[in-house]
Amino acid sequence: MTGQDACFTGLPIELIEHIFAHLWDPLDLVNASSTCKQLRAASERPVKEHLMLASRYSNLNFDDEDPSINVWTTLDEMLKDPRIPYHVCKIDFGLDRPRFYDASVRGSWEISPTTIRPPRDLLDRLLNADGMEAILRDGTEVPPLWNTSRNPFLDLEDGIDDPINSAILRQLPNLHEISLVDSGEDVNLGRFLVDTIIGPQQCTNPPFLSKLKDVKLEHWDTEGGMRLNFVLYFMHFPSVRTIRGHMIHANGESALATSDSILLKSNITTLILTYSNVDLSALEDLLNRTKGLKSFSYAHAGANVGDADYDPRGIIACLLKHAGRSLEVLKFEDEDDESVEEGFPYCSLSGFDTLKIVDIRWSTLSPDAGDIVNESEEDEPLSQGFFSQNNAYHFELDVASALPATIQRLKLTKFPDEGVSSIVKLLEDDKLHGALPNLSHISLCRFEGEPASDWNKLYKAAKTADIVVDQKADSTEAGIRLLQSEWNT
Repeated sequence: MTGQDACFTGLPIELIEHIFAHLWDPLDLVNASSTCKQLRAASERPVKEHLMLASRYSNLNFDDEDPSINVWTTLDEMLKDPRIPYHVCKIDFGLDRPRFYDASVRGSWEISPTTIRPPRDLLDRLLNADGMEAILRDGTEVPPLWNTSRNPFLDLEDGIDDPINSAILRQLPNLHEISLVDSGEDVNLGRFLVDTIIGPQQCTNPPFLSKLKDVKLEHWDTEGGMRLNFVLYFMHFPSVRTIRGHMIHANGESALATSDSILLKSNITTLILTYSNVDLSALEDLLNRTKGLKSFSYAHAGANVGDADYDPRGIIACLLKHAGRSLEVLKFEDEDDESVEEGFPYCSLSGFDTLKIVDIRWSTLSPDAGDIVNESEEDEPLSQGFFSQNNAYHFELDVASALPATIQRLKLTKFPDEGVSSIVKLLEDDKLHGALPNLSHISLCRFEGEPASDWNKLYKAAKTADIVVDQKADSTEAGIRLLQSEWNT
């Protein structure tokens, strides 16, 4: 025990307990009380209190199961007891969270009317709390995207929870995971994120959300979408590694208007966008701001009029450019066949250095007939000296050359019967499957219909190579698992 520790333990036990009671961070309390039996005994009561707080606040879930648990009362509790914010590790601003929002105030149909309003005394306490004026300042002198004439104080009085959401996030030093369903009223939250990551420190040491790792974002309505800006801003917190977005939207406009002020690259490794429609130029801008993306999943869909074009080959080209050396997982889930444009030139996956798992449609992996040049075929002469080029529309894809040598699992959706011969050739040719030494699993998701005769060749080739073929009677997917030992021989 050092001399300083001896001086501390020499204090009256009541004073030591009083000091421990004012240690807000539970980690500080544990470290301080673990040096000797006397301090451990003095910390028993505050430790029990911290355990009770942890059981109640470690996972905050705002939903309709318990209307008493809402953002208003939670912020009030945090301001009364500064220990509470240190225990919040996960927070969920769910779709059904209690919103004290009276639709008649703004004449809006977006959120159902309710007669419940935040009590006046609660509003007064929140508005008069230290730092709240800075949190809820009027939206002037902010980046153009979030510049608004609306007064956050009026938002509070109207029952909009956006200002309180922003204020709560400022209080949580140990937050690891956030799930957010936007409410259509998120000006203050957007401004808070912008101010946090765009500043003198340039996000190297952000004052808030410094331990945030996982972010889940979702749009509140069945139409439209949450702006891509929220993905961009959250991913620039240095600790964030995973972002999942549902119904994310960017349709050609300058979706990332304030992004030029962000200098540092993002540390995220996983980006998942489901039921989204993101313009290719906006997506490339976002990917350009990553430096080690390992997993990318995209499902294009949405109910917007004039959806952003979906070009999976263009997305692959962007990924090759900005994540070609780091990407390990690539998945496309095509929700709407009619939305696939594929106006971008064919782009092979063989250029990825570390790609292990691929889930794409067959047409994306295969070049178009016009992209194939067969030098052995001569042009056919026509009348008046004109010639017609004879392009082959039926061909076997060299699967081995279309994939990187690092591939381990391959799933092909919208798989046509015409593609079976290419897979059979891959299975039967030792040289071809030898070029993919790590491949261990292939799944083929077929069109509806009975298997054609070529599929019998596939089953035979799989059996000869000692490959297990699984096909469910009520499914169009045939899973072909290739034994690792067979591929390595």
